Amino acid sequence: MNRYLRKYFVFSTLLVCGCLSSGLKCPYIFIDIEGYVDGDSRDRHSVFVEIMPKTHPYLRDVKYEFSGAVADDGYFQVEAYFQTLRSASRVSHDCSRRPEAVRLTLYQNGAAGRSEELSFDTQFIEYKAGHYKLKSPVMFSASR
Repeated sequence: MNRYLRKYFVFSTLLVCGCLSSGLKCPYIFIDIEGYVDGDSRDRHSVFVEIMPKTHPYLRDVKYEFSGAVADDGYFQVEAYFQTLRSASRVSHDCSRRPEAVRLTLYQNGAAGRSEELSFDTQFIEYKAGHYKLKSPVMFSASR
């Protein structure tokens, strides 16, 4: 193999590996959401969670969506995550992406019901590095 071909092969391999691992250089934020649903225990309840990122004028961002079932006693817990990577190049990564809000929607027997939007900055606390939880559990009333 001539030396130009070898340099090209090494460079392209490093480039591909760098692009594939760029998302791994920024940490995920883990978000624990818990609460209670007060209502008829015969109804099937589930909670749908949407994590909305802070808007950025140059990016079209996606929402992260999770769901969790409500136990018979009305308790629910949803473990969600959020990728902090905003942009990447071969030499640097911008890991400043943060959630703006978390929207919870209660589903009752498959139909969307009550919804609540929580501010990430004011209603969540970091209890260990990269792990956040609500300051107090969410209470949903599932009355008709």
